[in-house]
This record gives sequence, C-alpha cells and structure tokens, in this order.
Amino acid sequence: MGGGVCAFIRNTIPSVSVEIPVQFSHLEVLAVDVIGRHCKSRFVVVYRPPGVGSISSQYMSDLIACIRPLIDIKYSAVIVGDVNLVSMCWYSLSGPDDGVHMSFAELMREFWFTQLVEEPTRQDNVLDVVLCNKQLL
Repeated sequence: MGGGVCAFIRNTIPSVSVEIPVQFSHLEVLAVDVIGRHCKSRFVVVYRPPGVGSISSQYMSDLIACIRPLIDIKYSAVIVGDVNLVSMCWYSLSGPDDGVHMSFAELMREFWFTQLVEEPTRQDNVLDVVLCNKQLL
C-alpha cells in the first residue's frame, strides 16, 4: 500500500503504547499516550492511501471505526499523518460527499478537531494533518 506510520518518542518522556484492536490490523494506525507533568495526551498516527471509490470508502469506514474509540477520551487527542484528502477544506471541514472526505470531516466535527497545518504539504494540497481537539495543547 505504501505510506506506513512511525512515532519517535524520547525515552525520557513517559509514554504508553495504546493497543489497536486486531480487526484493524490492515490499517496503518498507531496510538500512544504521552504523560506530562500535569496532563496526558493521546497521539494517533495515521496513513490513508490516496484514492476515492468503493475500496477507499471501505478503508475510510474502517479507519473511522478504529480512530473513534481512540479519540473518545477525557483528555486531549492529536491526530497526525497523511490522510490523502486532496479535496478537503480543512478550514470548514467540508469536502465532496464521496464516502471518504465527508465521513472523515464529520468525525473531526463530532470531536471538535482543528487542523493546525495551514500551508500545502504536497503541491497545492494539504495532505498531511496535525489535528487537535484542544486549542492550548
């Protein structure tokens, strides 16, 4: 498929790997809780292969099913990675209703995520994301 996910965390920073359920082993996702002095944050790293259509719609549906419980937590969450949503308007969290863009946008709105990347990351597109549900993180 390509892509892949990885997270590097300094060994002096307390962190705990979050288990991804086996039914999502075909997805490129990892999650880790980083424990600070006064707070804890969950980082979810994702890669979604480019494309739209029925295969991409199913992949996005599975990705959302995997991500939802990872971000439905009582502390801050950050989603980082390459989601390959070339037609997404990150400012308004909108895009074509193609089974890929809008379903991801709806999840981001449901959990109050904001895209922190404002400049294109590949050509004229913002494909890479740093999405956060807490403004002061």
